[in-house]
Amino acid sequence: MHLFLALRGIKHDMDRFITQLQGVYLPFKHKGEDKFVQTAVRPIRFYEIVFPEEFKDVMLTTCLGTGKKGEPQHKRHKKFVWMIRRMLGKGVEKIPDYKTDKCLPCKEVARSMEMIGIGIKKDKYETTTTKTEAI
Repeated sequence: MHLFLALRGIKHDMDRFITQLQGVYLPFKHKGEDKFVQTAVRPIRFYEIVFPEEFKDVMLTTCLGTGKKGEPQHKRHKKFVWMIRRMLGKGVEKIPDYKTDKCLPCKEVARSMEMIGIGIKKDKYETTTTKTEAI
């Protein structure tokens, strides 16, 4: 079974809870044999990664790969990705096509994770003029 759980509280206590939970081994029958399985604690997290626009292709390749390019494992999850993108607000667009010829070395670590591209947003530049008043 899969339990999806949201935690809120003191970080140290949450970390300790997760550490203790992942140390639990539960008995189960597999093909008629008694076995034990470790409780799998798999975080689902959202991140905003900020970088200069000229590194868009490198960062997208590093984070989303060259194959499915950040698509969710199950096609039915695409509607949830769309909803999350909408919740993030104006300016967050679908992940565009990108060149996959370069990536950062941390890509090797990413093999054990599913990375789903929620969206991308261009930087907004504003020029402001400030008035200094005499005191």
